[in-house]
Amino acid sequence: VRRPPRPTLFPHTTLFRSGYQAGTGAATIARVKNAHRAYQPFGESGEFTLARRRGREIEFILRHRRSDLGKPRPVPFDSSIAEPMRRALSGQSGTMVGPDYRGVTVLAAYEPVEVIDLGIVVKIDLAEIRAPFFKAGGIVAVIALVLIAAGTALFFGFSTPMIRRLRQSEARWRSFTAASLEGLLIHDSGVILGANDSLAETFGYQPEELPGTRVLELVAPESLDVVREKLSWRMAETYEAVGRRKDSSTFPIELSSREIAYEGREQRALAIRDIRERKKAEEELRLSEERFRSVTESAADAIIAIDDHGKIVSWNKGASATFGYREDEVVGSPARRLIPERYKDAHDAGLARLRRGEKSRLIGNTVELDGLRKDGTEFPLELSLGAWMAGERTFYRDRKSTRLNSSHTDISRMP
Repeated sequence: VRRPPRPTLFPHTTLFRSGYQAGTGAATIARVKNAHRAYQPFGESGEFTLARRRGREIEFILRHRRSDLGKPRPVPFDSSIAEPMRRALSGQSGTMVGPDYRGVTVLAAYEPVEVIDLGIVVKIDLAEIRAPFFKAGGIVAVIALVLIAAGTALFFGFSTPMIRRLRQSEARWRSFTAASLEGLLIHDSGVILGANDSLAETFGYQPEELPGTRVLELVAPESLDVVREKLSWRMAETYEAVGRRKDSSTFPIELSSREIAYEGREQRALAIRDIRERKKAEEELRLSEERFRSVTESAADAIIAIDDHGKIVSWNKGASATFGYREDEVVGSPARRLIPERYKDAHDAGLARLRRGEKSRLIGNTVELDGLRKDGTEFPLELSLGAWMAGERTFYRDRKSTRLNSSHTDISRMP
């Protein structure tokens, strides 16, 4: 019974040079070759052959039993010999009597393996069947046909699940890398097997230029030793280095690596991110913090920063002089320790309102109240409150200066 043609295993993709079809086919053929080494031929001339079509020739993959054992010679596809294999490679299956690759008449069973574009032929010389031991030879031929049927079923039963899993895995990887905005590559011992368009664009290459290139060619000289060492480690990690584009210009990068299954083997996947914008932001933040600290340290007034939970995160020299605490004594502690007991409930309620997103009339205004020194004494002060966002958190700055009169504003009445 002729089987309907099977679809091509994988569509062509430009993402990786070594496409999925070649990888799974090669892995399957290697397993068949290993099994064939232990194969015990039947009869005097029985033989199992496996071949593919290469242009206008039939190229045999498994060794012939009788001739050119070292390297099987190809046979022209349109020649008058190798008829069973020609039919198998043409998508046909069945049995026949006809010339094999030697031109000898044989009884053969043939079957296409369309999923990896191969043909299988099991054959025996017709002369052996017609010999005096015709009956025994006939039995062997029947057994051979049964074996080929069982072998073909076993072949497909073994290879199809494996191919399906590999196809699904690589299809997921291909879809992910194509859609990813960061550079991704797969390498084997530092040699790039495939890379996505984002990585090629980041480093100034065409996608087809990267397979076969060494990963270290994407690294600036000052980072070669670090990246070379990391590439040899078999663990997932993230680290920073300096990248080098095709035009030799350099830029900061972050690399993350991990192991993945690719084409039937464990390979290393490497994600490379351009972190110029992040480094620029970090430098701007550092300079801003330096300017802020310079201003606060030079101020005579007490300048204190607290977070949205009321914890002190910054404390200047003016604050130490005003309240009597050293910076290491108060940073990380509640700011409510700096106010008398009668203000603390209002202070906590005000922070709670701010965390809920409610506005406060204290922010941007100056109020008068009493402060509490380390020694427990109270003193009058003026307070100016400001707020700013950092990430998803809100911070508040108190600027306090002492005053001479004792009148104060009742902050419990101010939202």
